[in-house]
Formats: sequence, structure tokens, C-alpha cells
Amino acid sequence: MNGPTEIRVMFEPWYAGYSVMIRQGDAIATSMTMEKMEEGQLMGPTTRLDRKEVQLLMDDLWHCGVRPSEGTGSTGQLKATENHLKDMRQLVFNKEKTLKEIPK
Repeated sequence: MNGPTEIRVMFEPWYAGYSVMIRQGDAIATSMTMEKMEEGQLMGPTTRLDRKEVQLLMDDLWHCGVRPSEGTGSTGQLKATENHLKDMRQLVFNKEKTLKEIPK
């Protein structure tokens, strides 16, 4: 199996859940088997992903509407808030100029 591992996610409204596909090159994972672990048994990860592969997964999840349960919001929301604060500062600190510009 050659190529990067891709974990793709798609929202399925008819199922009210998400479908997950794991692909590596021209191979697709067809199933996942759960095995009982004995106490103290060491196990490796199910899979390993590099930064690009994780970013692709995160982008798919974001596109499906999944957001972090804790966090500071998106960059776009932060930018909108910053712009609003800038406008408010201009109104407050340029009060005299603003009042002069209002037609009487």
C-alpha cells in the first residue's frame, strides 16, 4: 500500500450521523475489528497520520459542522469582533469629530 493515509468524513443526514472512509493509495479499509486487551498488554495505535492527513480529517469534520467542544471560536468570528471593536473605538475617541459631521 503506497501513498498517504486519508480519513475522510461525510455527514449523512438520512442516518443522522457520519460516514468514515479510510484509504491509503489504491487500498480502502473495509472493516475495523475490536479486540479485547488483557490488563498490562501493550498495543500500538490503530493508525498513524502525519500533519497533512490530520488537517484533511479536520477540514472534513469542519465542513460537516463539527466544532471543538471547547475553544475560542473561528478566526472569522474573531476578525469580525476585532473590526466591531475598531469601529466602536473610532466612535468613542472621535466623538467631537463625529458630532461636527452630523448635519444640523
